[in-house]
Amino acid sequence: SAKEGIKSLTVAAEREHLFIKKTDVDTTVHTNFENIRQDPISNNIMAAYHVSSKTALYSTGDGDCLFNSFSTYLIGNESKSIELRYRCSIELVLNKDKIQKHPMYSGFLLCSPDFLEECLECPTLGKPVSVFCMMALSNLLNLKVESVYPAINGSKDYCFIKLNCVFIPMFYDPKQPTITIMWTNTNTADKNGIIKKRTALWIPNHFVPLVSLTQTSECVELTSDSIEITASPKSTKSAVRTDADAECIRETILGSTTWLEDPAMEDIQIHPSQSTSKMEESHRDRRSQQIYDYELNDDCTYVPDLSTIQEESSPIQPRKKSHDINFEQIPSSQTDITAIDSEEDDELYLDDFVPGHLKKFMDLRSVMDVMKEQQVVLKEIPSGRKDGMYFIISNVDNIIKRSSGKRSEFWDDCGAWVKCASPSTTFIERNGTLLMIVKRQCVYCVERNVNKKRIYEPLQPQPLSNEIIQVHRIYQTLKSSPSGPDQFKRRITWFQKADNLLSDISTNIALAEYIGKFSVRTYHASVKHPLKNVTYIRTKPSVRQRLQHELEQKGVKEVERMVHSETNDDFQQPRGEKQLRNIKHLIARTKHSPSKSGNIADHIVCVEEMTKTSKFVQTVKHLNGLQHPVVTLYNEQQITDIKRFCCIESGSVLGMDKTYNLGDFHVTPTVFKDLSVKKRSTDDHPIVFGPTFIHTNSSTKAYSAFLHDVADNLTDKQLQLLTIGTDEELAFKTAIKRCLPGSTHVLCTRHLKQNANRHMEDIVGFPLNDRQEILDLMFSSNGLVQKTDVDTHQQRLNQLRAVIDDKDSTVCEKTFRSYFDTRLYPMLKEHVIDPVNEGKIKSTWTNNNSESANHILKSATKWKLAELPKFVKLLHQLVTSEQEERCRSLRNMGNYRLSERYLHHLVDFDYWGRMTEEQRDKKNKTISH
Repeated sequence: SAKEGIKSLTVAAEREHLFIKKTDVDTTVHTNFENIRQDPISNNIMAAYHVSSKTALYSTGDGDCLFNSFSTYLIGNESKSIELRYRCSIELVLNKDKIQKHPMYSGFLLCSPDFLEECLECPTLGKPVSVFCMMALSNLLNLKVESVYPAINGSKDYCFIKLNCVFIPMFYDPKQPTITIMWTNTNTADKNGIIKKRTALWIPNHFVPLVSLTQTSECVELTSDSIEITASPKSTKSAVRTDADAECIRETILGSTTWLEDPAMEDIQIHPSQSTSKMEESHRDRRSQQIYDYELNDDCTYVPDLSTIQEESSPIQPRKKSHDINFEQIPSSQTDITAIDSEEDDELYLDDFVPGHLKKFMDLRSVMDVMKEQQVVLKEIPSGRKDGMYFIISNVDNIIKRSSGKRSEFWDDCGAWVKCASPSTTFIERNGTLLMIVKRQCVYCVERNVNKKRIYEPLQPQPLSNEIIQVHRIYQTLKSSPSGPDQFKRRITWFQKADNLLSDISTNIALAEYIGKFSVRTYHASVKHPLKNVTYIRTKPSVRQRLQHELEQKGVKEVERMVHSETNDDFQQPRGEKQLRNIKHLIARTKHSPSKSGNIADHIVCVEEMTKTSKFVQTVKHLNGLQHPVVTLYNEQQITDIKRFCCIESGSVLGMDKTYNLGDFHVTPTVFKDLSVKKRSTDDHPIVFGPTFIHTNSSTKAYSAFLHDVADNLTDKQLQLLTIGTDEELAFKTAIKRCLPGSTHVLCTRHLKQNANRHMEDIVGFPLNDRQEILDLMFSSNGLVQKTDVDTHQQRLNQLRAVIDDKDSTVCEKTFRSYFDTRLYPMLKEHVIDPVNEGKIKSTWTNNNSESANHILKSATKWKLAELPKFVKLLHQLVTSEQEERCRSLRNMGNYRLSERYLHHLVDFDYWGRMTEEQRDKKNKTISH
């Protein structure tokens, strides 16, 4: 309902209120907080800025931190947060008039998002909320709520003045305790080991509960800064008021929030951190006097950096050896990584990290010594930075996989590693030295190099089976790590045979070593738009298996909701909806695999044989560097139709667009409109298929092979008249320029408009109204892309740039003007405006015809995966059928009728029946040539 607007949400809230009004929330406040985990970052902030004498408790940073804090206050855990969020949503909507009439409402607007926008976003789990939800929860629970905002930006900071207040509901019971909520900032490394870059202003992105404990928590003594400094939030809509204005507002507005219509009846209270009267001595010392009497600025001392604080774990104490590692630096598998509530787009940088002692991989003797010791065996490699560290992990699952012929898989959170084999090496111990041996003709030998030749010397005596040490080692390099001495690498070692000599080493464990320097995380290599994706971290095998099992029975959205409701751990969730859809697609393809007639190689051979018997399969090319061949499909009639309808003045645009999920391949059909006939149902020229390209690689090289086949059938003059349309894919653009010189290349304005809107929304941050105004100036009927004279075009361009500059002045950092001048406008000028003014196309062009053709192909395959030979035959039938249907229009039958230009070819139906086959073929050629 929230997605449909405030009216629909109000109706839904009134309906839900009828069901829940008889079940009130239990407002008994929890009393024992001694065993609840504390928030060290917030406690250090309070110690540095004398915010409160209370203790900050931990609140999960999943976007629901405010409701998690209230839930902790009520029942001692966060299990009630979802219920509180939905009850708060109903309270916001049903009592929005009271909130908007409250005397503090206008003051909160300058440091909070729009109230109606918050009403629409509050029902969504994980969406950040503001002070308005605090007011609603106070009224909902009938409890006094104290809002605490630290003076990190100075005592004259507008948010500090406004958000330090107390909310008191109308029927408040003075005997009930007060719920105290603090505005804070997580300022901790995320799972990628990176934190936000500092800029100018401290902005909170988190809420924690403040409680009174018998013993206050100790503050951690660290040396580096910790307060997160970020850019101003979008909700800040004006500059900080002057001292006089702020004092005036403070006298008239600051105080308790009540639900009375008459402000005179309100019980005004001033938060202790803002009181102008003399404070009690217990709440104020000399240091706090300085903080509250003087404005804090950027020169003040920051709170110590808490970004590297982790949960305490039992340190491992191995026997001292030359290869020992400082185990206190090994991250625990239960590292506390708090999720950041707000979504910022600032640059990221690596936090201070102390690497382990490993500078190179350990020798085999050292590996054996480490694995002999009584170490803690981890279930998997822990998350976090691993530079120069090693871990002992369980290898049981991989043993089972290898027994069934599958590859070993050692998961970590570093990203994508270069694939490699796990070769087996054999050693024996002779005279206290480990000697590598190989088996040749059932005899164990020592490999030596003599005169650059390998010589295998048999061992004497031959080792016994219980003396053999068989070692498996996997050497891998992180794909995103640059080459050099600090390249990040890992090695996994385990023993397969360990009889007498290695009787105290288990074959069920493995040793993972990491050397080099871990670089900043990157996106997956296949990502074309990084801003639309997250940094790549492999999904755990156990999570992937579970998702596959669930998706066999359920839909993608259902599984996604189920996983989100069960856990907020990123490592236990899929990377996104796209990964779930890919798994679902793989399951569907596997289900149809038993009916396949062979593998891909068999299918390719079958299609290659078709080139000898079918006129439809033109070429099957094996290109150097491509794993699979590319196939070009067309018949002589399709080339003739391109010459008739596309290679003429103001002819049809030859559109190209790639489609997926038709099989183990991609299909790129060309489409155009047949100008000789019209469809009876729409009275428009029908869309017909031109030459079609089948491929598995979407590189420029692959597309060039296809377009060369098309260009070979056209003359230079025909190429000059040809207009071809695509989307913005770079491979398309390069191949067209290379293979179809002289042709006109137009781009789909729908894609250009969507990409421009996406850039303004995601990169720049323009609101909807501003984006729509700019898009109208470019793409409307009187916009920049429409046909006009030079002077009018320049006037529209100047007007558009002036509007863009005006909108850019309202945002920070990235602007839209640079994107427009360097990328968008050059594409519009070359591929849209010039073709329109030259008469190549009548108006702006979209690739809707290609989308329709892709839908026809998927409908023909019944939305199932098809084998390559069967798809080729199916496409041939489609092309032949549409050509036959066009010929039926000659006798005024079928789905088509002759267009006005070809009406003189019309034949009476009775006369057609008396014609011979030779006469009919000749008549068909008149409409086809």
